Amino acid sequence: MKTIILFKRLTICAFLLYYLSPVNAQQTPDKVVSSFGDALSSWCSTNEIVYREKIDELCSGARKCRVEDKIHAEYQKGRGLTNYETFVLDSYMNMFQSLIPQSLNYKMSNIKVVGTDEMPEGTLAFITADINVSGAINKRVTDLFLVRNDKITGIYSHSSNLGF
Repeated sequence: MKTIILFKRLTICAFLLYYLSPVNAQQTPDKVVSSFGDALSSWCSTNEIVYREKIDELCSGARKCRVEDKIHAEYQKGRGLTNYETFVLDSYMNMFQSLIPQSLNYKMSNIKVVGTDEMPEGTLAFITADINVSGAINKRVTDLFLVRNDKITGIYSHSSNLGF
């Protein structure tokens, strides 16, 4: 009898933990960007793959996450690898992965929602964040993150003319 009561209590506790957990709640777009910054910062400082997987999870939408920021574009141009400035998330992450062994620090601050736009696929939020990368490369930039359905779908320089 005591076993059945204990089992019922454990089942109720598990149910409450699962359904009331903040992990299951939808995040606000600025929190999604903040989580991206935290994961990228942790990945750069530890080189633990779990953080890159978290970044991929935050950016995997129905479309490929496009990246067009000064950090990546200037790094690629400096190495003579490309003559264009738009990449996908994989190439952006590969840049960081190649620089992590040379000591790289990533810090994001001043995260703000600067606008939204209603689209057929859902609300698109525009989030700005100040980024400081130091170590193997040194850049201070303001990037614009596009967030839809709790996923980052694009990362651009704040000065990009996206028409929002």
